[in-house]
Amino acid sequence: MIEANVSVKLVDTIYNVLSGLEKESPRLFYQALLLLDTGVKPNSLTAEQYQAMTVTADRYEQLKKQSKLAHMLDQEAHDIFNDVLKNGVLYRMEKNTDDGI
Repeated sequence: MIEANVSVKLVDTIYNVLSGLEKESPRLFYQALLLLDTGVKPNSLTAEQYQAMTVTADRYEQLKKQSKLAHMLDQEAHDIFNDVLKNGVLYRMEKNTDDGI
């Protein structure tokens, strides 16, 4: 239980830092997350990678303007979270076993 409390406190700290960064510059925040997720380091961006990052950020901003439901994480991450929240982890594990995952 202590480990869980420490984990929650660390997540809270990281969440607060990330939330502040997102509020300060939403576009740069999204671009940084995109680079983290793709494994590209900002200090070694090629022109093509910069263009891809910019176009992706533009698309994200368009989606965000159209709907507040534009997510930074892929839909599967949200599906897993909501599935476990609604049905419990055991159900999710059994479902994955049945699906061959």
